[in-house]
Amino acid sequence: MNFFFGLILLVFTLGSCGHQQTLKKLDHIEATLYTKDINTTDKINFDHPDIILLDVRTPEEFAQGHIKGAINIDLQAEDFAQDIVRLDPKKTYYIYCRSGARARIAKDAMDVANIKKSYPFRNGITDYEGQLLKGGLDENQAKKETLFQKRKKK
Repeated sequence: MNFFFGLILLVFTLGSCGHQQTLKKLDHIEATLYTKDINTTDKINFDHPDIILLDVRTPEEFAQGHIKGAINIDLQAEDFAQDIVRLDPKKTYYIYCRSGARARIAKDAMDVANIKKSYPFRNGITDYEGQLLKGGLDENQAKKETLFQKRKKK
C-alpha cells in the first residue's frame, strides 16, 4: 500500500514540476492556431499590454487601411532592424502585411533579435474581412514611441 501511495505522490510531483512548461506550450499552440488566418484577430486580446499587433507594411499602405490597434513598423525602412531590437522580447507580437510574405520576413528578423513570441499571419490584410481604419500615422508614431519607451524603462 505504501508503494502505491508513493507512486501516486511521485506522479503528482513530477506532473506539477512541468506545469509551467505545459502552460507555455499551450500558449504557443493557441497563438499558432490564431496565426493561421488574419480573420482570427477578433479572438486575440490586443487590449492586453503584453500583446502587440504589428503591421509591417509601408506607412502609405498603413494609412490606406489598417486593423484597429495595429502599430506600423515598416519592414522596408532603413531603421527596421533598429526598431525590432527596441521591442520588448517578453511581449507577444502578431504580425501582418499585405499578403503574408513580409510578415514572415519580419518574424525571422524577430527570431534573430531573440523575440521568441512572434506570430505572422499566414495571409495578409487583403483577405481581412473586418473594418479597416484609414489614416492614423500621427497616432501610430506616438504608439511606437510609447512602445519603445516602455522597453527602455525595463
